[in-house]
Amino acid sequence: MNLITDVGFGDVKFLSDGVPQKFPTIIIPEPINAGGIDFGENMAQVYEHGGLRYITGNDAIEAIKAGAEGGNIQRNTTWLVGRMPILTRHAAYLAGVEDLKDASLTIGLPLGDFRALEGRVKEILQPLFADVTVLSQGVGILADHVSRHEHPGSGTILDIGFGTAIVLTYRDGKPTKAGTQQYTSKGLSEAAKRLKKRILSLTGTDIPLPEANAYIAQGGNIFRGNGKEIDLAPLIHEALASYTEELVNLLMSNHDTSLNRENTIILAGGGAYHVERYLNESYDGQIIVPPSPEYANVRGYGYLVNGR
Repeated sequence: MNLITDVGFGDVKFLSDGVPQKFPTIIIPEPINAGGIDFGENMAQVYEHGGLRYITGNDAIEAIKAGAEGGNIQRNTTWLVGRMPILTRHAAYLAGVEDLKDASLTIGLPLGDFRALEGRVKEILQPLFADVTVLSQGVGILADHVSRHEHPGSGTILDIGFGTAIVLTYRDGKPTKAGTQQYTSKGLSEAAKRLKKRILSLTGTDIPLPEANAYIAQGGNIFRGNGKEIDLAPLIHEALASYTEELVNLLMSNHDTSLNRENTIILAGGGAYHVERYLNESYDGQIIVPPSPEYANVRGYGYLVNGR
C-alpha cells in the first residue's frame, strides 16, 4: 500500500483509497485528564515519541479547548520534520493502515528546504515504513495540473500554504529554476497570527495558531473566552484582507516578469480560496484554481508515485 501524505504547518493532507483527507497539524502531550475530555465517538489516539506520549489532529484541538496545555509552540521546519513520525502514524491510522511495515510512504517537503532535509526525513521515517519517498511541494501541484490537462502549457504556480508561499515556474508542463522561490513565514499563518492577536486583545484569551487557522477555514464563528463573546466573521475578513494585500504586492513586485510572460497562474494550497479574490483585482492574466486546491500537492504526489 502507498500512503501519500503532504505534511504542512496547518494541516496534514493524505490520500485514503484515492480520497483526499486532512487533519490539523497540532501536537500536544497527552493530557493527564484525557479521560474527562469529549473526543466524540472514539478515544484519542496516543503516540509515543522520544519517551513521551502525544495526541494530535482534531483530538489535540478538542483537548486544548478543554483547557489542555501545549498548543502555543513556536513551529518551524525543524519542528515539523521532528514530529513527522507522529503525524505520519496518525495519517496511517486514519487511512486504515494496519501495519506500517506493509506501507510505502510518500511525503512532501517545502521546496526551499528540500535539499537540506530530504535525507533527514528519510532517516527518521524509514524505520517506520517499508519505503520512503520524499517529493517537493509545488511540484505536486504541477503534477496534478499535468494529470488533468493534455496540453499543460507554461506559467507560474503559487502554492499558498499555512507556513510558506512557494512560487514555481513551469514551461511545457515541466518545472524550471528561473523565478522559483520560497517565502518562509508568508503563508496563511500570517492571517491566523493577525486573528489570534485580535482575539487576545478583545477577550484576553491566547489561542494557538492552529485554532485560529481553523476559524479562518470555517469563515466565521462565535468565540467565547474569559466571559466575553465576539463575532469572528469581521475579524477574519480584516485579517485576510490585510494579509492577501501584502502577499499579492510582494509577488507582483518580485515576480512580475515571470507572472506576465506566460500570462497564467495556477493558484493552489489552502490559501488559494482567500488569495484568489484579491489576485483577480491586480492580475490581468488567467488564474487557474484546481479542484479542492489544498489537496493539489497530495493528488500530484499520488499521480507521480502511482504512474501516469
